[in-house]
Amino acid sequence: MLSILMMLLYLQLHAQDRKINTIQLENISGEKDFLLKQVSTKMLVIVWLSPECPLCQNYTLTLNQLSQKYHDVVTIVGVFPGNAYTKEEYIAFRKKYAISFTLLTDKKKLLATTIHATVTPEVFLYDEKRSLKYSGAIDNWVVGLGKNTKKATVSYLDDAIVHTLDGVPANPAYTQPIGCFINDN
Repeated sequence: MLSILMMLLYLQLHAQDRKINTIQLENISGEKDFLLKQVSTKMLVIVWLSPECPLCQNYTLTLNQLSQKYHDVVTIVGVFPGNAYTKEEYIAFRKKYAISFTLLTDKKKLLATTIHATVTPEVFLYDEKRSLKYSGAIDNWVVGLGKNTKKATVSYLDDAIVHTLDGVPANPAYTQPIGCFINDN
């Protein structure tokens, strides 16, 4: 039953794909607006972040590595949902973890609601037409809240990028994300 619900959610996400281009976000300093349609690379990764989430903190290295590895074809944007944190906290997070990719805020959670983001760090991979190719966990390192393996053995996001570059569907196209819930702030 759960897998049927997950598949329905995945299909519902596909219906929302192109709407993401019209949602206006701010960079973390609040200085300028950002539209996802401005991204001109072959793929776009949206990763949901929270400065206090230990998983977000731990995955910054992996995300930085992926951003550097695929810099010519993939744009990674980290998005902080809601109003729980200040721009100073976002900037401190970027500095502490040496974030090399764009960080944005979704203060009204319009994007989070549109694509049904639920936890941090949850990722969504889109092709250049903004068709969803993969959503879920970054890899299989985390097996439950507070539970992880010594090392990831499957890199879901990296594999999905490679599959998309090769013109084949990501396998899997969805994994259950594990992390800190996106709250109502």
